[in-house]
Amino acid sequence: IQTDIGFSTYFGLNSGTAALANPTANKFSTAYGVGTLAAATGTENAAFGGDTLLNNTGGSRNAAYGQAGLKANLNGGSNSSLGWNTLSNITAGDSNTAMGAEAGRVIVGGANNTNSAQSTFLGSGTKPLNTGENNQIVIGFTAEGQGSNTVVLGNTSIVSTQLRGNVNTTGSLKVRGPGDFGGANGANTVAAGAAISAGSSNTVNSTDAGIVAGNNNTVSGDNSVIVGGEGNNVNSGYTGIFGAASSTITNADTSVILGGYQQALQGTRTYLLGGNNNQITNAGAEFSGIVGGEGHRINTATTASVILGGRSITATKNNHAYVPELEVAVVGGGITMYSPNGTEFKLTVSDAGALVIT
Repeated sequence: IQTDIGFSTYFGLNSGTAALANPTANKFSTAYGVGTLAAATGTENAAFGGDTLLNNTGGSRNAAYGQAGLKANLNGGSNSSLGWNTLSNITAGDSNTAMGAEAGRVIVGGANNTNSAQSTFLGSGTKPLNTGENNQIVIGFTAEGQGSNTVVLGNTSIVSTQLRGNVNTTGSLKVRGPGDFGGANGANTVAAGAAISAGSSNTVNSTDAGIVAGNNNTVSGDNSVIVGGEGNNVNSGYTGIFGAASSTITNADTSVILGGYQQALQGTRTYLLGGNNNQITNAGAEFSGIVGGEGHRINTATTASVILGGRSITATKNNHAYVPELEVAVVGGGITMYSPNGTEFKLTVSDAGALVIT
């Protein structure tokens, strides 16, 4: 036991050996255990456990609790270690905190961690990605760091991380693998890369598909999306439902439902815009659509036709526009048509009600 050596106290064989030769070089330190602070010339250090801070020659304000903690440290300062072999290989680096057996001892891959700075390792076997890194936080049993200025919570066996309250982020948010957002009790299911789900009871089962908000929505086609709405379903590729309710896209490609209620869509590059209970029910339909209205149908492989407004119109011909009534709202306006040879004619009406072709 050596006491009153530069206002320091040493307990244990070879504890504070260097301080005996130079009492003024290692002030205000406390050491308990064999070899603790044996080479120390720094100040305000605390070492508890055999070989803690054994090789410390110039580092100050370090605290090591547990056998071999900070054993190799030479000049690093303001480090704290708790546990067997914690930070035992670092020779330089300041302001590190390690807790747990062998925390911060080696890097990913098993080589010695000889230099870390401003980093935190909480959990047995936690390790930085490489030596010489700084501002790295690694938490969890055997968790592995991702480099300077990163935070890792948990090891690769963790299947769920619960964060309570509001979570605020600054910068971009990157999600590796599936993610659920906003679902009650984790009701959302995302099983594809680059997919996103928000809202409640949503399901995504294909690559690059997505649901944003809404309720009870389902996407199972590649590169498809449901945005808002309620109870919608998409089962086709490159398609989307936006803001509709109780609407479905099946057997379609590059098609869209925009708004409306109880819509149903099939075909290629087809569309339903607003309205209620409008349906394109033939997968062979192409470039055709329904705009507004109610109860319209395209039941055949119709190409490049459209139904505009009205109620209960069925389109059966290609390259046609179906309307319940047509009103030309401009005074003196008319309808322009072309003859088979390309001659342009305009149909108007006189003040007497007679049709005029010019």
